[in-house]
Parts: sequence; structure tokens; C-alpha cells
Amino acid sequence: RVEGAEVAPLDRTPLLAGLRVGGPRALVHALRLRSNAELLAAARPQARGRRRKVAALHFSDGSSCACGMGCALDGSCCPPQLSAACDHRAGGGGGDAELPALPRCQNASVGLRARPADARARELTLHNEAHFPAVLYLVDEAGAELEYLTLAPSQAVTFDCAAGDALRARALSGWVLLEIPPAGAALAATGERLRVAACESL
Repeated sequence: RVEGAEVAPLDRTPLLAGLRVGGPRALVHALRLRSNAELLAAARPQARGRRRKVAALHFSDGSSCACGMGCALDGSCCPPQLSAACDHRAGGGGGDAELPALPRCQNASVGLRARPADARARELTLHNEAHFPAVLYLVDEAGAELEYLTLAPSQAVTFDCAAGDALRARALSGWVLLEIPPAGAALAATGERLRVAACESL
């Protein structure tokens, strides 16, 4: 007998029937089979959910970000808004962590153009909240893009430009993350703070 094992109540009906048909030997055989079955059931290991920590998140555009401690060394850490997905523990089945829903990426606006005549000073601060690098382009009056700078994940940068400048931020895959049209009639005295956020490809 295994200590702590639960034993079902003894059903005497089939045992008595076996005694009448096969005699004492049949009864002893039936009891021996029941005992072996109890031992096997009690000794069977209980399935335990294997716990694992998510090491990285992979996205449909081919990009990824890391959840481990070492990601700070190469700047590959996932942004704070994905911390819940990084902390997700899954069972041994290895199910995917559920990621927060992202807005759809926008198409590039055909009408985004610079206004070179507006040379007023304008200060912009961009914070890349995406889990991947973002490339910032200047858009000229013809709508052509000229690469200006690259923002690493979680990086913020402040720079001066002209009020008539137009800018567009893209992922390395080309998806549009943010568009900044020329400034309106009023400029913020303390500058403008804008966020570059991840989006789901169309």
C-alpha cells in the first residue's frame, strides 16, 4: 500500500460472483489484480505545469525585443508598455504570451510637404517608444524623403528645425510610425514633445 493513496470502496459483487464461479483461487487472483491497480495509480507521477519566463517577443513585421537582464547592453529591451507580456509565465504547453493590441500603421500622406518659406525656429523632442529603431526623414517641398537621424528603442532626442519643415518617422521595414506636418500659426514656447509608437502592419 502506498502512503496517502486514495483507495476506492471495495465492490463485493464481482468478487462474490468470482468466488461462486471460480472458487477461492479466482477470489485471490481478483484481489491481487485490484491491489496492483491501486499501487500503479498511486505511483503515477502527477503532471506539473512547467513554468518559463518569456525571453523575447517576436512581431509580425520580423522585429523583436528582449525581456532578459542582458538586453540593456545592446539596447534590445522591450519598452515598458510590453512588460506584462515579458512577465508572462506559460505552462509546459508553451502557449504564446498575449501582447497588447497595437494601432494599425498609417499610410504615408501624399500631401505631406515642407514649406521652405516658413523659417521660424521650432524645437521638437521625439521619444521612440517602439521596440525597434525608428528612422526620421525630412520631407521636402516635392514630397521626397531625406534621412535625418535614427532613434534607438526608448531613445529621446531634442533638435531644432524650421517651422516649415515636414518630417516622417518610419520603421526599418518602411512602415510609417509618425508624420509631423509644418507648424501652424502658433508655435509652442517650450517646444513640442512627440512620441514614436509601434504599430501593426496593414
